[in-house]
This record gives sequence, C-alpha cells and structure tokens, in this order.
Amino acid sequence: MRPSESLLDFGRPVAYYPGLVKYLGSVNAVLFFCQILFWKNKERDPELGIYKTASEIEDETGLTYDEQRTARMHLRKVGVIFETQKRLEHKTYYRLDLNALDELIVANCKSHLPELQIPSSENANSQFVYPENTTENTTEIKTLSSKKPDDETFLFQEQCVPKRNSEENSVRNVFSYYLEKTGRSPNQYALTPARMQKGISRLRESLKLARDETLHGASEVMKLAIDNMCKSDFHMGKSANSDGKKYCDWIDHLFKSRERMDKWLQG
Repeated sequence: MRPSESLLDFGRPVAYYPGLVKYLGSVNAVLFFCQILFWKNKERDPELGIYKTASEIEDETGLTYDEQRTARMHLRKVGVIFETQKRLEHKTYYRLDLNALDELIVANCKSHLPELQIPSSENANSQFVYPENTTENTTEIKTLSSKKPDDETFLFQEQCVPKRNSEENSVRNVFSYYLEKTGRSPNQYALTPARMQKGISRLRESLKLARDETLHGASEVMKLAIDNMCKSDFHMGKSANSDGKKYCDWIDHLFKSRERMDKWLQG
C-alpha cells in the first residue's frame, strides 16, 4: 500500500480560511486560530477557554513551538485571543474573542471600498448631476443613473467615511490620554484595529451621555472612565492583592462593553 492511500496516518485535515490572513497577520496565525476555533464549545470552562499543549497543537497542525509562539503574538496583537497562564499547573488556556474578530473585519472594510469615480467632462451628464442648492437651503445629490449600488457607494464615501475619520481621530486622542494615565508605552501597547473598534463603539455610546453630544464631549466622557479606573489601586497594580500586576487593559478592563464603561463612569 502506498503512503498516500493512508493519509489519515499523517493526521486529520485542518480547517483553514485564507481570507483571514489579511486580518490576523499571517498564515500560521490563521492556522492556529482555526484550530482553536475547532475546539471551541468543547471546553470545560468557556470563561477559561481551551487547554492545549504546544506538542498537541504541533501534532494537530504541524506548527512548531516557535511558529506557534509567533502566531499567538499576531493573534494577541489584534485582540482575537486571550491566554490564561496557570503557572502552578504549567498550563496555558486559549479563549477566542469572535466579537473582536467581527469588529476587526468591519474596521478594515472601509479600506476595500471601491474608489469614487468622478465623471469626466465628456460623460458627466450621463452619470451624475452635481449637488445644487434648493429653496430650503439644503443640498441634494441627484443622479440620472438607475444603478442603485453606485448611488449608495457615492453617499457612503461622501458622508460616512469623513465621519469615521473624525471618530478615529477622537479615539486616538483618548487612547493617548489612556497611555499617559496608565503609564503604558506606545511602543509596546499600540492602538490595534480591535482596540480602535472598541473605542469607536464606546465613543458613539458616549455621545448620548455628553452634555453637548459632540465628539469632544464624548471623548471627555471616556476620559472620565479612564480617570476613575486609574483611581483603583488594584487595577493600577498598587494593592497587595494585585501582586504588582496592572489590570487596566483598554478592552478587557475598560471598554470591552457599555456595561464595563458604565461601571467606571459611576465611580
């Protein structure tokens, strides 16, 4: 019998989604992610995650220890995996954050939007009629084309993308404030796409809490949550119970959810 006739002797096939490479950073990162995803919902403790040794993962995926370590670094960087070290047990547990993956993909979608095609002078009348002022002093965008997708793309790029850019600038401002207050280094703790998306989600919710309902006001609300968290000796690693470790992660301890942010706003 030829070896190729007994492929299962070489291990089980592994699911792999090549489209995730541009989001997760590398082929090996996607391979590692997909294998943990395969074991999801089979864990004993969903909050803790999956326990797998490096040897087991190598048997299942072919990834060496060094390749696994690099893959995990990519996954942690984009915020889609959490690792829990049980040092006394010499065990590492892996838990995926699929919400972070969703937000990561959404955050990158705008970079794949089709470019807005501005009509040339020769065919301008066949596609768009440029904005004109009405008697109500409003601006309308009219089209002589019946192609609905082109209309939606035009409106999205003209209206939504600038708004998104303003939101991102506000989150960058808040993140810089966060780094300053928590003493984190921007070289070691970057504003990843996952952290950006969490920031935007909380920023939009903070608009309703701000007195003037502006992005500046929403940013001040988020900064208040940061200030209140930094007052906690435990979260800043100053209490005996924290063993000198800080619990002030941008997502996990601050802006993971509206409820988490509200906790800090209530002081």
